[in-house]
Amino acid sequence: MGQRWFLIPSLPAFLFLAFLSAAYSQAIPSLKYEPSLEPWRIRADSVSFDQAANTYVAEGRVEIWQEKQRLTADRVLVNAATRELEASGNVTLAQGEDYLRSERMSIDLKTSLGIVVEGTLFLKAQNYYLRGEEIERVGENTYRVKGGSFTTCDGDWPAWRFTGNEALITLEEYADVWGATFQVKNIPVFYSPYLFFPVKTQRQSGFLFPRIGFSDIAGAQLGLAYFWAISRNMDATFYLDLATRKGIGEGLEYRYIRRQESFGTFYGYHIREGEDYRKKYTDPLDRKPDRWQVDFQHEEYVDPSLFAKTRLRAFSDRQYFADYGSTYGDQSSEQAYSFLSLTKNWERFSLFGEARHTVDLREKDPTTLQYYPLTNFVGVRQPLFSTPLFFNFETSYGYFWREEGATGHRVDIYPRVSLPLKFGGLEFNTELGGRETWYVGVSEGEDSRSRHLWNFQTGVAADFYRVFDTGMKNVPRVKHVFRPEITYQYVPSVDQTDIPYFDRPVPKTNAVFYGFTNRVIGKVLE
Repeated sequence: MGQRWFLIPSLPAFLFLAFLSAAYSQAIPSLKYEPSLEPWRIRADSVSFDQAANTYVAEGRVEIWQEKQRLTADRVLVNAATRELEASGNVTLAQGEDYLRSERMSIDLKTSLGIVVEGTLFLKAQNYYLRGEEIERVGENTYRVKGGSFTTCDGDWPAWRFTGNEALITLEEYADVWGATFQVKNIPVFYSPYLFFPVKTQRQSGFLFPRIGFSDIAGAQLGLAYFWAISRNMDATFYLDLATRKGIGEGLEYRYIRRQESFGTFYGYHIREGEDYRKKYTDPLDRKPDRWQVDFQHEEYVDPSLFAKTRLRAFSDRQYFADYGSTYGDQSSEQAYSFLSLTKNWERFSLFGEARHTVDLREKDPTTLQYYPLTNFVGVRQPLFSTPLFFNFETSYGYFWREEGATGHRVDIYPRVSLPLKFGGLEFNTELGGRETWYVGVSEGEDSRSRHLWNFQTGVAADFYRVFDTGMKNVPRVKHVFRPEITYQYVPSVDQTDIPYFDRPVPKTNAVFYGFTNRVIGKVLE
């Protein structure tokens, strides 16, 4: 039987599950019902209307959708009189990449109250999973979850998860959880018969949870933080760290969003270390009593093809990040960067420019190379007029500076011409390139010099594939593609002894490279 279609002029808010709490505290409002004048559409193998009961019944591959929202199930019943909806059998409620899956769903369309049985809610942006034997909306902002669990890990056996026998959640107020556990690989490592905590989906100003500690070196420690929700697109956090031996530290973090794709942060911190605490340094190096850093980051997107990024950093000494870095990446960094970059993309060309200042955190190194600036203009492979040939190119300009050592300008042009051919299942590609590099204003040796290079490469590749039946419902078939390839490359030996020390020589190459690529491709069906 072919599928039948009909319209429901008004199904207000059947996506009540948009407000379920995936994190008991933060994951609720990701799915949202968006009112629209567009009617709801229903498609199914069979649709019937019981005039006496005033009910519609759709069965077999049922789909109900309106713009971004879509509900699929084996069977859906809509009572036009009471405005109640019941869906059963492989129920999926989706909006974008977020979805709710369950065995059964009942909704009162007048009140948007209802219940989901054996439900799983997934929120793509946060990778939140909320599962529950029963997930029920009992009030406008109140939900009851029975036999629930929460995790951000994929798979049926997540690395960790929180579980609760029952939870009563009221948005913007509080949540009560009975029989709460924290599990690692399904092994309980923490249990509490009852938990009570605030559930805030909107940012609010207030003090954050304090940090309390003690160590022989720093003494008694108290960390205080106050969060200020300035507006919808701005907030700030003020920090005050107190330690009896280490000293008093103060900090500020300011975040803002100019528009959807343009945002930035400012972070500053200062601490004056106590004399007793400073004695712990066996090698003080260039540490001073006043330790501080300032870090400003911003990304500005004019449109998808034009954007700029910047990061400006200043700090008291090279050991600051090892002592006060907030992450392991900061603590183990060997260099700190400040930069300003601009990128512009066209269909076949790309322009990138960056000015970068580098500080060596291991030792004071006056030979550290700086780029003021470095620009690249690239053309992707494209047809060469009406010939069978293709061409691409890379060009760059850079001014290299350091306190001690060679400095100067470099201009590099690297065009390439290629000829791709296909014979049967074989793909041949031959490429010839020439590279010209000029050095101007060099501070050591000759003021101007140049380098001339050319290169050649040729290769062959082929794709072998086979389609396999998997027996899985969501991915019924997959295609395995095996691609062997072999390439010969040649770069002649050229005397490069006179190039400045801020550039690197291009090595002589006369070699054959080979490799194999395996790809498995499948389409996931809803």
